[in-house]
Amino acid sequence: MVEFKFEEDIPRELEKGNFSKAIMMCHDFVQLALYNLLSSAMLYLGAYKEAFKYTNFLNPHTLNKRSINKAYQLGLLSDSEKESLIKIKEYRDKKVAHNSLFFDKQVLTGEIKIEEVLEIIKISKQLIQSLMKKINSISGEVLNDTKRVLNGEDINSILKEHTHQKLLNILANLR
Repeated sequence: MVEFKFEEDIPRELEKGNFSKAIMMCHDFVQLALYNLLSSAMLYLGAYKEAFKYTNFLNPHTLNKRSINKAYQLGLLSDSEKESLIKIKEYRDKKVAHNSLFFDKQVLTGEIKIEEVLEIIKISKQLIQSLMKKINSISGEVLNDTKRVLNGEDINSILKEHTHQKLLNILANLR
């Protein structure tokens, strides 16, 4: 599991004036959390055999709208989480990705408000915390089922319980 170090990494970059790097780190941390959530859900559902043939939406290296839309379609994201993911992606794509030095200069001169940067960081942190709760909940169910198998229950009957509705129920219990 990826360790997210917001309390260390992001403030350090802000202190250095590396606003673009802080935003890029937020983007990268969020996309890894989304990737882990999608992967956990796919594995829980046992869909890895068929679904991984068609995983153009499942990319650990970039936050893309296909991944966001797929997670939303599966019911893994709330409306506000989807909006936050899109906001982070678009902010990074439009303001940071193509010229990070220019972005840093714009923040330092006040052309881009520091509050705008801090808001993206705040949204990213909240989103990662929310996605990590979901990942941990799904992983907890898988661990419980693994214990059931080790205690002698039939793996096939356990896997039949892994329905999309049960996955949604697991996530609903977090709200």
